[in-house]
This record gives sequence, structure tokens and C-alpha cells, in this order.
Amino acid sequence: MFEVERDGHGTRKITKLNLLTILQELIGTSLRTDVGITNDLWIETLERHGKCENIKFCFLQDIILSDQKCQEFMSDGLLDISNGLKMTSKGLILLDHILPYIFISLEKNLSIFLE
Repeated sequence: MFEVERDGHGTRKITKLNLLTILQELIGTSLRTDVGITNDLWIETLERHGKCENIKFCFLQDIILSDQKCQEFMSDGLLDISNGLKMTSKGLILLDHILPYIFISLEKNLSIFLE
């Protein structure tokens, strides 16, 4: 209550997120929009954290194409990687099912570079 009276809110601790978590949040929220996540936004996020030059898979499409299950989602017309990554109208219905596969692929491909 002291913080609320003093600061106007009860936030006491701010914890900085690691880059992997930031990228997962970016993907998870962007895929719920009709635009998805563009290559420009993806690269800008990596560059902002000084990681793009060190990462083998700077393009989000490369991360998706490296995973067999994600390739199946593309073949089934659920994912579109024409300019980054977005869900098709058919895929949007299954987004909560598809996201864990995307996150696993992201973690496999980027974890060694994000330490």
C-alpha cells in the first residue's frame, strides 16, 4: 500500500526479460493480428539487442522452415511466410495449437546465440 500512496501504483519490482522471451512475446502477439510479424520488425528487434550479426537464422522464415511440423502447417495453408510470418485465416483458428511448435523451433535455433 505504501507504493500506491507514494507512487500511484503498486509496482515494486521490474524484471528485465531475456531476448528469447521477448521474441516469443513478439511472435505470440503479432500472430494474433492480420499483419503478423514482418521481416523488418523481426530484424529490428534482433538488432536492437545486438544479436542479428551473430545469429545464423536472422530471418524468421529460416526458423520456420527448419522445423518439420512448421513446414506441415505451411503445407496445410495455416502459416504464411511471404513477408515474415503470419497466420492465414484458416490458421488463426488453430494459433494456440501452433504457437508451441513455433516457440520450440525458435528456441532450438536461437538458444545458443542468446545466452
